[in-house]
Amino acid sequence: MVLLRNAFKVAACVSGCALAAKLQDDITLRKVHALTGGEQKNFDEHFPRGKWDDNWDFRSPEFLLNSKKYSEASDEEKKKMKEDVKSKATRNIILIRHGQYHLDSDTKNLTPLGMFHLRSSSALLFHVLDKYKIWK
Repeated sequence: MVLLRNAFKVAACVSGCALAAKLQDDITLRKVHALTGGEQKNFDEHFPRGKWDDNWDFRSPEFLLNSKKYSEASDEEKKKMKEDVKSKATRNIILIRHGQYHLDSDTKNLTPLGMFHLRSSSALLFHVLDKYKIWK
């Protein structure tokens, strides 16, 4: 009986501490919410994005030019200098997600519908990329 009473005391103490922590957390949350004006933030405010870096591949003409020669050149020469260093390459990024997989098997291979998606997307990709003559 004494053991049961002690267990109740410990349980009451733990419950009281948990309740106090929860109330304290709620009060802190309300204070923070009050300081922000009570308005909800959108995705960009929670996860700010930087400005897009146009020179992500370090091939921007402004950075490839000799700054001393460029500053001394005439407008026509500047235009020609920019055209000379401008990249002629084209970058194509193709993202493909295939269809369904058997998730319950050990091999996790494609279902028949997944195989159909695979074949149809690869045929479409071959047809689209054929104009670039990558395959030959």
